[in-house]
Amino acid sequence: MTVEKSKKLFEIAKRSFAGGVGSPRRAEVPIYVERGKGSRVWDVDGNEYIDYLLSFGPLILGHSHPSIIAAIKEQIEKGTMFACANELEIKVSQKIKEHVPCANLVRFANSGSEVCHIIMRLARAYTGKSKIIKFEGHYHGWYDGALINVHTAATALGSRLDPWKIRGSQGIPESVLNDIIIIPWNDLDLLNRIVSRHKDEVAAIITEPVLCNSGGIPPEDGYLKGMRELTEENDMLLLFDEIVTGFRLAMGGAQEYYGVVPDLAAFSKGFGGGVPVSAYAGREDIMEMIADERVYQAGTYNSNPLCLSACLATLTELEKNDEEAFRHLHRIGRRISDGMRDIIERKSIEALVLGMGPFFQIHFTKLKKLRDFRDVCSEDQSKAKSLREELFERGVIVNPSYWGVWYVSTAHTDDDVNQTLTIFEDSIKATFHKDET
Repeated sequence: MTVEKSKKLFEIAKRSFAGGVGSPRRAEVPIYVERGKGSRVWDVDGNEYIDYLLSFGPLILGHSHPSIIAAIKEQIEKGTMFACANELEIKVSQKIKEHVPCANLVRFANSGSEVCHIIMRLARAYTGKSKIIKFEGHYHGWYDGALINVHTAATALGSRLDPWKIRGSQGIPESVLNDIIIIPWNDLDLLNRIVSRHKDEVAAIITEPVLCNSGGIPPEDGYLKGMRELTEENDMLLLFDEIVTGFRLAMGGAQEYYGVVPDLAAFSKGFGGGVPVSAYAGREDIMEMIADERVYQAGTYNSNPLCLSACLATLTELEKNDEEAFRHLHRIGRRISDGMRDIIERKSIEALVLGMGPFFQIHFTKLKKLRDFRDVCSEDQSKAKSLREELFERGVIVNPSYWGVWYVSTAHTDDDVNQTLTIFEDSIKATFHKDET
């Protein structure tokens, strides 16, 4: 795979663009993409790829979906933004309210980081308490109070009962650590102990309902339900970060899929179909604190009609034929995951494939089960990196981080799956230097 034009552009970009990329992980995908259509992208060198990165998840309908393009074109003719109320924010919020169990009221923003930030602010304001329980390996954005113990080195985790608190960036003041309690995920007994110890201080528990940002680990049976009961019994709020799972795992997100309803939830990625948009939603009595400005959140670009036109088109497509899109996402995802497992077993490779259909990841580990971020740290990262490189050379793009997941879209077909599994088997053979058995 020749990517000479991409390499030259990257060198030019670094002269004027900090790091040469707009977001850190992009430097690990060594191409400049020129266009995308359906499940495929083409780079500036003319190479074609099956895309399972999908912009880290937003492109749930694939690239350049006709309905989204038509909606944006129509809105551009009317105006891109006005900083005034517009009818689209009513239509989109009504659809979110219709499908998302916790959504009594909705508010829009522009990125996942900011809506995770505001639901934590709301929780503190509503309860009058300051501390938030956050889990190791869960990513809730890059704001100071959230970028704690995300992808910490295994040697820096500390004990399960009292993990060390690790800031994810220079420039985050040490003072923010005082209001965050860190614990491993998927351990209800441990969570119960921590809640009992800190119940008078804790405003909320925030969680990814599926640990998508550390390898696609599902919750243990009863874990989310137990978390819900603990928060209700101890005057705390339950916050779901559904940036990945929302409008991807099901139309109503993980809360519909698992039947556990949080007090507040944050959304982005899937419901916008590829535009910069986010939303948060929750109980009316809590969201009224936003309505009357006891809790402040604002933004010039909030609810801009250009992005909301794409949202409305995306949600309308996802609703069609009794939500056939989600049956397709789960079926295609399961076909790839099951095919990977079959190849791994035939090749006698120590690995697990975890995920929920619309997203999944392969882990090179000797463990028979992964429960939390600490287990993910057992992965052979060199093998994961080598596999990604082999896939790329054969025309498959996946998440550049071994913490992340593969995404599928409604545009992925059975032919894509067949081609992907052939490439995956060849890539596994190259990664492990094994002859076919």
